[in-house]
This record gives sequence, C-alpha cells and structure tokens, in this order.
Amino acid sequence: MKFMKLGTRADTFYTEQATRTLTSDIPSDLVIQINDVTYLLHKFALLLKCGLLQRLCYDSSDSESVTVELHDIPGGEDAFELCAKFCYGISINISAHNFVSAFCAAKFLRMNDSVEKGNFVGKLEAFFNSCILESWKDPIATLQTTSTLPEWSENL
Repeated sequence: MKFMKLGTRADTFYTEQATRTLTSDIPSDLVIQINDVTYLLHKFALLLKCGLLQRLCYDSSDSESVTVELHDIPGGEDAFELCAKFCYGISINISAHNFVSAFCAAKFLRMNDSVEKGNFVGKLEAFFNSCILESWKDPIATLQTTSTLPEWSENL
C-alpha cells in the first residue's frame, strides 16, 4: 500500500477531555467545534489555506477570538484534524484508507490552489493520480472507504 507523507513538524496536538489543543506559546484565537470535539487553534495557520474559514472569519478582527461550528464536515473530526495538521506543517500520512475523508474535508474547507498555491486538495489529487491509481489494490481500498461518505464521494 502506497502512502504520502506531508509535513515535517512533530505532532503537537494534545487532548484533554473533548478538547484538542496545539502546544504553542501563542494563545489560540480560533475555536472549531465539530460534534463533541473542540479544537483550540490559530487563525494565522488555518485562514491562509482554508477558503471556507476565511469567509466565516471575514468580519472578525485579528485580535478577536472566533468560534466556528463545522458539524457537517465530511469525515468528521478525524478528517478535519488531517487538514489542520497540514495547515500547521505537522507530519501526516495519507493512504488509500484515509484519502477519501481527507479529500472530502479539504474540498469542504476549500483548501484548493486558488486560496494558496500547493494547497492540500492539489497535493491529494496528485497523490491519487500518481500513486493510488498505479495498482489495483489501492483503488479498491479507496473505493471501499467511499461508503462512509456516499453523497460526497459521488459528487467528487
């Protein structure tokens, strides 16, 4: 099974009850609520790469903390966390097993090249075309994971 590794930083997310926080000296100014999980993050990292979050935080000032609810994000908190880690440059592994949820979440968050060159959607598409489609085993594994996100998978 082929995989793609992105990012170089060590994983600095930690969990306390249902709150995921990034270890940082900078106080968080972006609160993302997904189902029962709360993420305490930073606008400077996510707004550069996420068109949806740019739009949702458009009216806020730089010093103002913003809370955003993303209960309908495809792939849920696991897929969002892959996207957030990509924004921070934290090391993630993408394979046929998590490609669909990561791709759907990245499309939902509008992490495409029109927001920033070399963004997550473009990297995922390149991985899909150059690695996943190269054998018969990975496309089958990827196709099987589409059952968890049927409406998103069918559209994308």
